[in-house]
Amino acid sequence: MQKIIFAEDPEKTLWWRLGYFKNLDRVIPLIRASHNSDDNAKKQARQIRYCIEQAEEYFQAATDVSVATQPLLLYYGMASLAWALILFKKTGDYALDRQKPGHQDHGLTRPILNYGDRNLDLRKVLEAIHTTVPPLITGHQNVNELRGTFGLLFAVAQHEPVSVKVFRQKGIVTESTSRVMPVAEMTTKPDDLTGATLSLGRLLLEVPDMASPFGAVVSQHFRKPNLLRCNQLI
Repeated sequence: MQKIIFAEDPEKTLWWRLGYFKNLDRVIPLIRASHNSDDNAKKQARQIRYCIEQAEEYFQAATDVSVATQPLLLYYGMASLAWALILFKKTGDYALDRQKPGHQDHGLTRPILNYGDRNLDLRKVLEAIHTTVPPLITGHQNVNELRGTFGLLFAVAQHEPVSVKVFRQKGIVTESTSRVMPVAEMTTKPDDLTGATLSLGRLLLEVPDMASPFGAVVSQHFRKPNLLRCNQLI
């Protein structure tokens, strides 16, 4: 389903729409219907609300500090949003207080960047920063899963077609531009990612909103990512 949303302040509108999932009376029935179970629905809904509230405060705090601190706040804000999605999609076995040890970390190795690379151009810096996907773990219900938050987000990530139209006012003239987000299909299995080395450039290009600002700089330098297959809507 596609919706056209008119917004003078897109960021404010996004947080307002995420506020829907802070309402327990709305979210509890959705969880019950999704999992065909009444177990843990109330707790899941409360934890989703906490994650969204925390994310919003992280992003707000990031606007009040310098670049020395902003990346850390933005990271934790994104991690909180990731957990809100995981909690909504997964069953009660994946609640914040029921995580197995293998899911209590980020799920990727510490990124590596040599100090001498800091003066390279953007393309080479994005290529130089890389992380490795650890081996699979035995997760919930004895199913092999990728580790940590990364693994859980990988398991629940789904992309739907979204049409975005941006309006800009120039004097008495209103200009509009349309953008259709791509449809993405998960083509990679957890086994295929185990032990893989992922560069920051590759990870950025997997996310349409992140890839577009960097696209002009890195598109000719990185091969098309194969974690997801993207088909442009016509």
